[in-house]
Amino acid sequence: MFAGYWRDDAATAEVDGGDGWLRTGDIGKLDEEGFLKVTGREKDLIITAGGTNVAPAVLENRIRAHPLVSQVIVVGDARPYVACLVTLDAEALQAWNRQHGRPAGASAGAGG
Repeated sequence: MFAGYWRDDAATAEVDGGDGWLRTGDIGKLDEEGFLKVTGREKDLIITAGGTNVAPAVLENRIRAHPLVSQVIVVGDARPYVACLVTLDAEALQAWNRQHGRPAGASAGAGG
């Protein structure tokens, strides 16, 4: 799933543990069914390539406060930008679709 950073062997080596795990800086545990649950972060500050310090928890909490959001993670350490991965709450999305007269499988941004 991850072949490496484009033209950056040193950064690739830093995150490639050689044991099949990608060193993201997140802390987690495997549950009894083998699913990984992220429980924390090794460090609480992202420092972008430009030197900007970003507290990801603040951003994550603000985004996660939206009723359609289930999970969010902010990334961008040593990168020129900050990005986030957001997953939607499937049940909340179904309710939102009903309230807005949309098909059950439609995404929140579709058509509008």
